[in-house]
Amino acid sequence: FIDDMQNFLLRGEFKDFTVKAGGREFKIHKIVLAARSKTFAEYLRNNENVDFMEIEDISAENFERVMKFVQFERQPYAENVPGVFVAAGKLQIEGLKVIPAKLMIASMEKEKDLEKLFKILSMANEYEQEDLRLKAFERIKKRFPGRQLKDDLSVQLDKLKKIIDAQLMLDEQFKEL
Repeated sequence: FIDDMQNFLLRGEFKDFTVKAGGREFKIHKIVLAARSKTFAEYLRNNENVDFMEIEDISAENFERVMKFVQFERQPYAENVPGVFVAAGKLQIEGLKVIPAKLMIASMEKEKDLEKLFKILSMANEYEQEDLRLKAFERIKKRFPGRQLKDDLSVQLDKLKKIIDAQLMLDEQFKEL
């Protein structure tokens, strides 16, 4: 059955739904979208007779990468890993969210840029990826040797952003001296 379904999807027959993302249109099967994405399942449940949806905040490239995963379990994460993570988060595709999160965790091992780390932490909070959140905050804490950042700051992003901005300002001042 699985092989038959994959062959069916590869042939591209009977696609009954169009998604417009990043200015491009993508034809896909409603049942596949609903099965793989909580966002699409809810939308289609509430709009049974609709055959079109426009997504404004996901690029065509990232949507295409996500659809490769949704339809064929292909790993579309080689490029723009954060973009794929965000798209998977917005579309609530849990199986896809985990893999880019692991890639971002691995890439953070030597990352020292506080702004990049904060951005990753923010994404992890927004799309509820606990492992990524913990690792990003751990990396941020390492940039504050001798200071104890409380763990609850990992979810109090406004406060943490002020601390990071102050540290970046101090770093700039020391560079000028």
